[in-house]
Amino acid sequence: MMLCDVLQERDAQVDLKKRRKDQEKQVEEGWVDNDKLKMEDYDRKMHERLQEMYKRKQETAKVIKDQLYQSKVKHIKEYKEQMLEGELVKRKALEELEKDRLKEL
Repeated sequence: MMLCDVLQERDAQVDLKKRRKDQEKQVEEGWVDNDKLKMEDYDRKMHERLQEMYKRKQETAKVIKDQLYQSKVKHIKEYKEQMLEGELVKRKALEELEKDRLKEL
């Protein structure tokens, strides 16, 4: 009878050890799953942050490109106006020379 009690106790200890091991495994899996979720959340947030930074950089680049274009257009317009003004002065001077030449004649 004592041998039977010892065997039952041994079986109970083995069962308890197995249940503890299973419980520890479940706890460990829970921690691993929790870590995975945290990493996925971090990756998602980082991806969103990088996309936002990229979007802002694109917008900034577009604004700079537009400003550069407007500046070029302004300079070209000013240059053309100066050329036109120069042509007008030149024509006026030629007309004056022609008037002076006609007066002399």
